[in-house]
Amino acid sequence: SEEEKKEDAGPSPLRAALRLVAEPGQLRDEDEAALGDDEDIQNAQFDDEADPDNTPPLTRYERGAVAWGLFTGLIHIFLDGTFAVFNHLVRFENEDGRLQRPWFVEAWHLWGNVDRRYRESDSFIVVQVAAMALVAGPACLIFAWATFERTVLRHALGVVVSTAQMWTLGLYFATEAHVDFEDCAKKSDFVKFWLLFVGTTVVRFLLPLPVLGGSVRGVMRDAEFHHRWHHLQYRQLSTTERARALELEPALDDPL
Repeated sequence: SEEEKKEDAGPSPLRAALRLVAEPGQLRDEDEAALGDDEDIQNAQFDDEADPDNTPPLTRYERGAVAWGLFTGLIHIFLDGTFAVFNHLVRFENEDGRLQRPWFVEAWHLWGNVDRRYRESDSFIVVQVAAMALVAGPACLIFAWATFERTVLRHALGVVVSTAQMWTLGLYFATEAHVDFEDCAKKSDFVKFWLLFVGTTVVRFLLPLPVLGGSVRGVMRDAEFHHRWHHLQYRQLSTTERARALELEPALDDPL
């Protein structure tokens, strides 16, 4: 019969999962028999786990995402981190009134010619840059590693880090636009205002877009795969097993 064929096929992944969600003593003897033994569960593996050499190489998107994550993460940690800690040195003057700046804040002093909020240690800029150094920088590095290793975290991290990049850049530009760019170089200065301030902001805003799009597609693809897998495995259970599954884990919805 169909029931006997299902039992001969061995424990399904869903039946094995029931053992993980069930509390001690909650499973009956017939449940234990249907689930299979611990050896069956421990020996279960995907095809690429059996032979890691068969894992396909990184795609062009994955290589680009890894490069973007590494570059952006290191930039945030070093450049943003140095400004967050040493922003008071950007306009440091000695006793003679001469400017003396360490080499690692020289870039921020030069950028102060484009946006003088950096020279004045504007509170919004300092807090924003510190947040990017402490949170976004390490998160970008973790995203690069997760993408390279193809862990389940990569898509969620991609959505978070790319959204954070775009959100902070949007605030950075919008707050200055609100005051008619009074802290920036004059609009008549093509190089400093249009090329450096506007141009670099737009480029930095657009760079995370492919990562955001790829991560969103990955999340949707994983969700669809999980739905189809759950639907397929659920069909393999008998009516009695389905009822018992819902008793053990009420959160399981019947996809049929």
